[in-house]
Amino acid sequence: MEVQMKGVIMATMAMMSVIMFGVMVQGKPNDYVYGLCNTQNYEPNSSFALNVNTAIGTLVGKSKQSLSGYDNVVPKKEPNSSFVYSMYQCRGDASLAQCSSCVAQIVGTPPCGLAIGTRIQYKACYLRYENAPFSTTQDFTLITLNCSTPSNITLSSSYQSDLKSALRLAAGAAPRSHLLFNSSRVGSAYAITQCLPYLSPSACRKCLSQVSDHSSFCPKSTSGYVYFVTCFYLFGNMPLSL
Repeated sequence: MEVQMKGVIMATMAMMSVIMFGVMVQGKPNDYVYGLCNTQNYEPNSSFALNVNTAIGTLVGKSKQSLSGYDNVVPKKEPNSSFVYSMYQCRGDASLAQCSSCVAQIVGTPPCGLAIGTRIQYKACYLRYENAPFSTTQDFTLITLNCSTPSNITLSSSYQSDLKSALRLAAGAAPRSHLLFNSSRVGSAYAITQCLPYLSPSACRKCLSQVSDHSSFCPKSTSGYVYFVTCFYLFGNMPLSL
């Protein structure tokens, strides 16, 4: 099996370190994909530490109840250095149980330690907290990708053409969905696309327009994933359900 991975483009993430693993696209819901950790740390007994624990604990509770697969915790007072802004999002096809389990897994095994900012992506969910607001961010930078071409699989001659069509359909439909999510199939090619929930439909469309460059990200690959800062897409020759 050939696997290609690319690291973080650091131009817009100068204060972040990265932790990545080459998870296969057909993995388990709680499989770890990547982590971005701010290089600055907070003191373990500080007000910020207390607010981090409160925020992420609240997110775990909300993930057990929210049918939208998304929620956030935002300070309601005047901002100060101890405030924490946080959110989670689950994949649009995740069940409530899968969603809450995934969020709890991230919170229970935090890879970033005492970093003042964290972005963690698992297969079924995403969690982020920062010391500053981020809900207006429209960043379409590539974070990571994984492209797989197993040598023991024989695909039809039309697979790459079908994959291109499936990706185009999913990228076009996601911005029109209330979850900014879509799953499409053409022939034996499957595709999933999703944007972060605070993007407008037009911003989601712009982020997912990068799907048109799929051949430069994963040329002739059978399956894989491509994650940008505010959207992602998955593709494969088998169903991509969780």
